[in-house]
Amino acid sequence: MPKPLPGDLRKRIIDAKLRGDAEDKITVEKEVNKSAITKLWTLYRKTGSAEQLEQIARTDKRPDVTLQELIDRLGFACMRFSIARNRK
Repeated sequence: MPKPLPGDLRKRIIDAKLRGDAEDKITVEKEVNKSAITKLWTLYRKTGSAEQLEQIARTDKRPDVTLQELIDRLGFACMRFSIARNRK
């Protein structure tokens, strides 16, 4: 799993998208993969925040975490199998 983007960079990417900058422009300016920008923007539109990515990434530090703990920690509705199929 790639390292999560630093919080400051996530904020600058979201700010750029809110200004109307194209993803191609942001990719060059911020030196970030276009798919990372797309995923971040999708998360932001869904939740109003870009912080869930960091919470999800932290789960790799605790491989024994249960699915219910993940659902509770993430703080949004999801089905257990959605998390289970994406955990390695």
